Amino acid sequence: MSLYYCPTVREVEHTTEGGFDVCCAHPELHVPMPDTEATAVVSDALDQAKRREFRLGRRAKAAEAALRKVRAELEGGGVPTRKRLLKILERAEQKARG
Repeated sequence: MSLYYCPTVREVEHTTEGGFDVCCAHPELHVPMPDTEATAVVSDALDQAKRREFRLGRRAKAAEAALRKVRAELEGGGVPTRKRLLKILERAEQKARG
């Protein structure tokens, strides 16, 4: 089994498990990796980092949506109450958690 690191999608890939030649438009950038325990650790760390980035992205989107709601209320001439602001933030947190 041959392992390669794809810098475009930031994953360690196996040539025999499919997706190797279709993961990105730059297979010439793939770097051969040894088939060792260390490579498995690197692969797991990359997967965790990508999941963490996804969660952070979801939180950022929820925060932006909350800000848009508050801005819309302010631009509409209303001043959101403390209770309303907390409700907007609570919904944003729920959306961020998925």
